[in-house]
Amino acid sequence: MVEIIKSKILSDAGVVHGFTEGIDFSSEEGFDALQRTLDTSVPMFKVMQVHGNTVCLTSEMSPLPWSEPAKEEADALIGDSAGCVGVVTADCAPILLYCQQTGMTAAIHAGWKGLKKGIVGSTVKAMFQKGATATSILCAIGPCICFNCYDVGEDVASLFPESSDPIAGAEGHYLLDLAQAVEVSLIGTGLSTARIERIDICTKCGSHDLYSYRKSGGDCGRQYAFICRD
Repeated sequence: MVEIIKSKILSDAGVVHGFTEGIDFSSEEGFDALQRTLDTSVPMFKVMQVHGNTVCLTSEMSPLPWSEPAKEEADALIGDSAGCVGVVTADCAPILLYCQQTGMTAAIHAGWKGLKKGIVGSTVKAMFQKGATATSILCAIGPCICFNCYDVGEDVASLFPESSDPIAGAEGHYLLDLAQAVEVSLIGTGLSTARIERIDICTKCGSHDLYSYRKSGGDCGRQYAFICRD
């Protein structure tokens, strides 16, 4: 069985979703285990993440067997047809969205590069174009590297002035609150804080069994954030 961290806001809405822990999704074995855990036969849609701002719609994609590697490059998937969408992470922020009005789902992979390129805004805008509204979308920001662990340079910090602070005594070094930067981007699309949940679990220093790129020095597995619709 795959251990799954749940969002309260999405659970209360009755959405099948989760943020995995304790199993590596950089290989296809993790996906096989997740399908068994969920006991589902719905289609799976995957993308190869490249820290960009491309958004894919499942209605324009071919579903894959759960154990088959992704083929298309993108950093967000919108589930505008039946199936599961998801992203892998290992410090970057996984974002899951659900539209109560249309049933649409979405999964976003957001590191600082993707945020700079507007991946959050691009995804929400695409959902709006398919009938969602700012008052119909629920959002959960999953486990990611926390403010105290995310040391970045001034070049990165300057992109997110509302979410970063200089480190005392360490010139040119800043701490970046990645989850807050994501929330700022979501609010910028019109979503209210009441419809956004932050799951404040750090991938690097938290007690959960999660992979962290920074903690491992770059050699680690990946966890999976997923959301499904019938």
